Amino acid sequence: MYLKIPAAACAAFVLAGCVGDSGRVLIADDHPASARAAAAPLPAPSTTLALAPVPQTQPAPEAAAAAPVQQQSHDHGAPAPATAPVDQAAAVYVCPHHPEVTSTNPNDRCPKCHMKLVRKEGQ
Repeated sequence: MYLKIPAAACAAFVLAGCVGDSGRVLIADDHPASARAAAAPLPAPSTTLALAPVPQTQPAPEAAAAAPVQQQSHDHGAPAPATAPVDQAAAVYVCPHHPEVTSTNPNDRCPKCHMKLVRKEGQ
């Protein structure tokens, strides 16, 4: 008996809410949220990452004839890259926690735990 009264009151509130005004607000046709509003114009394209054109300058014909073309090598006199010592090149580096992870580079790290690899004993 006592449960029927609150249930009936709840049903009355629900039905009263459905019968009343739905709370719609009328929006003018020129309001941006209106479905009847005109489409907004597209913004101008961004020029943030645009590169300025490189000017194409041609040397004067007399300057080109006077200056001899010089062939350049690309080594720039740099010494040959240093090679690793023989014992270090043959060394194998291993992860202390994951012995299946090995490398020949002493600066590598384990992809699982990100620990620096150590030189394998007995090498």
